[in-house]
Amino acid sequence: MMSRTILPQVNSLLFFLFLLFHTGLATAAPFNIGVISNTPSKAVAAFIPLLDYLHLRGIDTGKVIVSRNLGEMISRIQKGEIHLISESAYGALQMMDKAGLVPLLIRKKNGVRSYNSVIFVPASSSISALSDLNNRVIAFEDNTSTSSYLLPRVLLERAGLQLIESRQPVAGKVAYYFSKDDYNTIAQVKKGKWAQAGGIKKQKVVGNDDFKILYPESPEVPRHIVLISPQIDAGKIKKILFGMKDDPAATAALTALKSPTGFCEFSAEAATIMNGQVRDALGL
Repeated sequence: MMSRTILPQVNSLLFFLFLLFHTGLATAAPFNIGVISNTPSKAVAAFIPLLDYLHLRGIDTGKVIVSRNLGEMISRIQKGEIHLISESAYGALQMMDKAGLVPLLIRKKNGVRSYNSVIFVPASSSISALSDLNNRVIAFEDNTSTSSYLLPRVLLERAGLQLIESRQPVAGKVAYYFSKDDYNTIAQVKKGKWAQAGGIKKQKVVGNDDFKILYPESPEVPRHIVLISPQIDAGKIKKILFGMKDDPAATAALTALKSPTGFCEFSAEAATIMNGQVRDALGL
C-alpha cells in the first residue's frame, strides 16, 4: 500500500503532468523540414542552411528529412514527422488533400515566381496543331511532374484528344510514355525515333531553334509552394521566411536553396488560389 506521505506527492506530479501536456507547456517536437529527392545528400545540403537560419531566428529546429517519392513523404507528414516543405503544384495539392498541410508562401526558385508548360515538336515537323498529335507518340517526364506531365496532359485533353500510355502509336489516340528526365524528353523528341512531341516547362525549350511550340500554352502556376503543418504557428514562420530576402544573414540559406530572391505572397488567399486556378490548371 502506498504511504499517505507519498500519495500527495504522486497526485501533485500527475496534476503537473496534466498541466504540462494540456496547457501547451510541454516542449514541442523539433521543427523538421521535408524534401523529396533521389539525391538525399544534395537535398540535405540545400536545406540545412535554411534550418540553421530558422534556428537563428528562434525556432526549435530538428532535421531535414528526405523521402524518395511523394507517397513516402505524405506518409511521413501524416505521422507528424514533417512541419514544413517546399514542393511543386501537383505535390502541394496532394499534401493538402491527403495530409492536411496548409499553403503558406511561394518560393521563387532561381528567381522564378510562376511558370507554365507547352507541347513542343521538332522545328522540321509537319505537326502544327495539337490535333495533329492524334496517332502520334509524346514523351513526358514522370507521372508526378507538374510541368512535364500534368499541365501538358490537360492541354491535350482539353483539345479533345484521348491519351493512352504506350511507346507505340495507337490509332485514334495520343500515345505517351515517361522519359524519366526533361533532358531525355528533349533529346528523344529531337531525334524523333521514339517520340514526335514532348510536354515540358516552357522555359526549357523556348528560344531553341531545334523546336517549335504548339498552342495554346498552359496557364501559369506557382513555381514552388511552401506548405506548413496546421499544428505550427504559421504566422511566425511566414514572417521569418518572407523577411529573408531583406536579411543579409539569410543570403547563404537562400543561395543554397537556389532562391536568391526569396519567398513571396500569393496574389490572393493562398488556399483559394491553390484550390481554384491551380487545381483547375492541373485538371484535379
